[in-house]
Amino acid sequence: MPEELKLRHYGMAFIDVKLLVFLLLLLQACGSGSSGGGRGQPDETLLRTAQLITLKPIKEINAEYTQAASGMVDLLEYYPLESPQGIIIGKIDEMIHYNRHIYIFDRLAGDIFVYTNKGAFVGNIGKKGKGPDEYADISAFSIDEDGNVCIWSPYNRKVFVYSVKGELKHSLDIGLLMMDDFYVNADSTIVGYEKRSANERLFEGTYPRQGRIFLLDGKGGLLDHGLTYRYSDALKTYPFSNEFYRFGDSLSLMEDFGNVVYRIHGRDMNPVPRYVFDFTGANVPLHYEQAEAVQRKLIDEYQKGGKDEWASLYRIYETDNYLGFKYGYDRYVYTSFYSKKSGNLINLGFFWINDRDNISMPSVSAAGPNDTFYGFIEAHALIRMVDRNETGASDRVEQLRAKLRETDNPVLVSFTLKDF
Repeated sequence: MPEELKLRHYGMAFIDVKLLVFLLLLLQACGSGSSGGGRGQPDETLLRTAQLITLKPIKEINAEYTQAASGMVDLLEYYPLESPQGIIIGKIDEMIHYNRHIYIFDRLAGDIFVYTNKGAFVGNIGKKGKGPDEYADISAFSIDEDGNVCIWSPYNRKVFVYSVKGELKHSLDIGLLMMDDFYVNADSTIVGYEKRSANERLFEGTYPRQGRIFLLDGKGGLLDHGLTYRYSDALKTYPFSNEFYRFGDSLSLMEDFGNVVYRIHGRDMNPVPRYVFDFTGANVPLHYEQAEAVQRKLIDEYQKGGKDEWASLYRIYETDNYLGFKYGYDRYVYTSFYSKKSGNLINLGFFWINDRDNISMPSVSAAGPNDTFYGFIEAHALIRMVDRNETGASDRVEQLRAKLRETDNPVLVSFTLKDF
């Protein structure tokens, strides 16, 4: 999971810099372009089952939608997140929508807040500590089928499962292994993912060959694995962004190497490629089965270049009819939407203007049923946008601003898209 989430205000437009930390790491680790960088091609074997989505970063920006969201946004609503006494969200690191609820991870506080998708406060999990029902840290979190909050604490070597009210239901021992992300199944088995760290204990019979995805029992025992590769120390220097997310009855995995989205069915650790993204001329040339020396050479050449030419998936937000996704390229975060029905794609760039309300659109942070996407705007940021707006915001936003204080919790924004 990413380290931080920020929104930075430039005039009327909010630029999502959640990925800027990722991009800065990318630039440090991989530099800024190379004579041979950004020339990778999609793996043709993945295309046997996957839909290919192609775009050219920057060159295919749809400026008409970037400057006027009303051309593609249908319904758009604002819901101030309630601020009951003592419940203050410091900084939103991650947001998940599930069953008409919004789950918000505040990494600085070590809390997870639960709201309805209309902004009503439900509960929070603030159990950071050293007690038997407490976690020392949060590396990642997920929501199980019953809406429980599952927290992975590397320090405790456990996954804690809490109700939305913060009551500990049970915990699962993991032991000495590394996980970038995870999901808890209904039978308390755990699907885990890791590619940058050596899981020698877990794969002691085959190491350095190990699975990037694995199925664990409730005591950290290996039941199955997939996406096998040869572990390489070179990958430690490459920033990562891989995540599980629920879509329908299936678990999905977004993997930035290869820019692939997989479907995972139940306990089967042979994920099926569903989408492959081809960033034409800008695909990362690294792949898992390259020799470590080749990987290091590519990264070293990239460090010595003068331009950032590698594009990587960063986040996926999937609904029945659309894919919303973010990718990193040329030191910025870009947001795009793909229509499953028409096959059309809109590439928005790194900012997006809500011309209907004369403020910026929020950064997309979650997706839910009925093709609804969710984002947020910090209260103090919305106040500044309205107060400093020379042409005036819409009446409804002016009314919303009048009720806000700078210290209030963020404003949840939901929106749907027009057919395109």
